[in-house]
Amino acid sequence: MKFNKNTRKLILFVALVAIVFYVIRGTREKYEESVGPSVGPSGETSEEVEKIIKETNITQEDLDLMFDFIGN
Repeated sequence: MKFNKNTRKLILFVALVAIVFYVIRGTREKYEESVGPSVGPSGETSEEVEKIIKETNITQEDLDLMFDFIGN
């Protein structure tokens, strides 16, 4: 089977477009399925944090002062 020059270019172009479409579609599906880490604080407090708070005797007033100093 022998193709002329224009037919070979057309077949190559269609194959290239199909490959690009397949790669883009596959990449987009991977990102849509994955769930990233949560940004905000979790509703649970860990035992280690509670232990540190008890050991250092940090009060809510101390935390408020630190946040005011930081600028929140």
